Amino acid sequence: YMDCIKLQQLGINNVVATMGTALTSEQARLLKRYCEKVLLLYDGDEAGQRETIRALEIMGNEGLKMSVVSLPMGEDPDDYIEKHGKEELLRYIQNNKLSNIEFKINRYLSQKKELNLESQIGAINYLREDIGQLNSELEKDYYIKVLARKLKIEENIVYRELKKRERDISGIKRNKSKIIRDNIKYVNYGINERILAAMFKKPELFEYIKSRIGLEFLEEGDLRVLAGIYEKLKDNNHDGRLERLGLLANQQGFGSAFARMALLMEEESLPGDMEIKRFIRQVERKEEELAWKNQFYRLKDLDSEGNFYSFLRFILNLNSFLNDIQEGGKR
Repeated sequence: YMDCIKLQQLGINNVVATMGTALTSEQARLLKRYCEKVLLLYDGDEAGQRETIRALEIMGNEGLKMSVVSLPMGEDPDDYIEKHGKEELLRYIQNNKLSNIEFKINRYLSQKKELNLESQIGAINYLREDIGQLNSELEKDYYIKVLARKLKIEENIVYRELKKRERDISGIKRNKSKIIRDNIKYVNYGINERILAAMFKKPELFEYIKSRIGLEFLEEGDLRVLAGIYEKLKDNNHDGRLERLGLLANQQGFGSAFARMALLMEEESLPGDMEIKRFIRQVERKEEELAWKNQFYRLKDLDSEGNFYSFLRFILNLNSFLNDIQEGGKR
């Protein structure tokens, strides 16, 4: 909050700080009551840049118009004013202010080691939703030109790629409607499907469940394939990651399975925290039971073999096995 106080003291008004906490949707809605345009001025370090991206998503969802200024690495507003003064800060803001889309383009490309085909496609996918939500065709045209220049490709290629994505999404939506009409069995979802849909809807839940019980609980089949595809996608934008999952699923012949998941993600009755915890514990118990059975069968084999040293190794390994079970570490 010292940044906010310092700016106010020097006559730079209408400044707010999040008081050391991450920006929330409630705070963004409160800002919307008093203004329509927001200038984001976070610290210049990596944490500040990550929080800027997050704040852009939250404020964009509330309908605020945003611009961004990135301070030099390692400096915050308080430091900058102490070193350079108020007028220089205002000049820096004026000369370095970027729209939210331009900032996201620069941020995305700065994280890539080289500008290759994969990073070019990834950048277009990453910005597709932002550009598509613009109401003005002039604005869309402007940012397509900016993106083409940054990616060093022709404008018409960017334009065609964006339009292609729109057609693909429409196709997925039509596929979803067809499933509703023609497949009454899709009304009934198994627990594995409901858990996976919740995982797709919340990336942090996907990582949590994977860290606890892995993805083997899905067994083999369409769900396991979809989870495997999703796991390999590294798109920071959640909607972009789901869109790419849908496109890849269609290409690999799993379009119906993805559409089924997409329908389920729209349901209000996805598993809550308690149901997910019970499910995880059930899977862990099954794994423990299977592990104990394997130990029992191994012991029977050793009894038949009559090899003392093999039996001794089994006893020594059993201690490690018991520790794994007690700590919930047996997978």
